Amino acid sequence: MSDGFWLEIEESGHELRDAWAAGVFDGEGSVYLERNCGGYRMTVSIVQSAPRGAPPPLMLSTLRDEHGGSLTKGERPKKTTHRQIWRWVVSARKAERFLNRIVPHVVAKLPQVRLALRSRSLPRRDLGAVCLELRRLKKL
Repeated sequence: MSDGFWLEIEESGHELRDAWAAGVFDGEGSVYLERNCGGYRMTVSIVQSAPRGAPPPLMLSTLRDEHGGSLTKGERPKKTTHRQIWRWVVSARKAERFLNRIVPHVVAKLPQVRLALRSRSLPRRDLGAVCLELRRLKKL
């Protein structure tokens, strides 16, 4: 993508940036609950590849700058022809804020997003079933 596109996204209002983030999430993202200190923590992640030796993809850096979280490099590719994997991850309240911002624009993963957001108000005993349902929805 051209630098002009990224400049337009970065300088636009929240509505356009949230719609863009929702499209990225629909295509490359996932949401899940993971066990954490006797409870569950909501986590959102988006993965993208880049040429070996290249900096993190601008798309993921933009998400980190806008929504917080961490940007990590995956294991070193085994072959020189393989691309480097990068992962943006945001958890807990930041994940919830991210999902609340993009939910009006999400299409393909709307059931997962709604379920993850609804899980915040459920009793802890019901969250194991939510984890299983999120996994089932991911496979669809």
